[in-house]
Amino acid sequence: MYCSNCGQGIAEGARFCAGCGGPVAAPAQAPTFCASCGASIPQAGQFCPACGRPAATAPARGAFPLPLAETRYGGFWQRFGARFLDGIIVLALALIPAIIVGVLVYQAAYPSDQLFVSDQQAANAETAGIWAGWGVYMLVSVMYFLIGWSTGGTWGLRAFGLRLVSTATGGAPGLGSALARLIVQYISAIPLYLGFLWMVGDAKKQTWHDKAAGTVVIRQR
Repeated sequence: MYCSNCGQGIAEGARFCAGCGGPVAAPAQAPTFCASCGASIPQAGQFCPACGRPAATAPARGAFPLPLAETRYGGFWQRFGARFLDGIIVLALALIPAIIVGVLVYQAAYPSDQLFVSDQQAANAETAGIWAGWGVYMLVSVMYFLIGWSTGGTWGLRAFGLRLVSTATGGAPGLGSALARLIVQYISAIPLYLGFLWMVGDAKKQTWHDKAAGTVVIRQR
């Protein structure tokens, strides 16, 4: 054990530090955590009481340092509920714009200047409208998840008390990791959603796209 004020080693059971004479106090409320070993550091401490490393290397209070013994990872049903809610939110955001664009494209593709329109021509116009509407929906979905994941969590994740963080920094993943996660999730879905279900048996509850992007979903409450 080490003194949180001077870093001097402390004998087990000692009440005062032999180096600076300071009392060996219990960690204060709202501690930070050591970036090296994950141990709690008292609020005014300058050194980790477990490994003696300087507290200056520890993440700021309120961040989500990894790895930590205290870290609780998001479970399957929490993440399923969050993703289901995200799907509803994306649908609500994209439905009206998708319908408007789809109708406009259909009207533009429909040969209304012709006296007789074949079934094939009408079907082609309808297909163009459907694809245009689907394109708008996908664009909204991609933007929603990229913004949400890069900043630490979509509305669905936050509603379920979850946070998406980088395994390297413990902070928000950033746009690059969010993009990698978005791309690889489609690969995760190909073999009967095996990449999604992988989290059930994984120690950190990571999916394939979590591993590829270097992210993990943790519980905030």
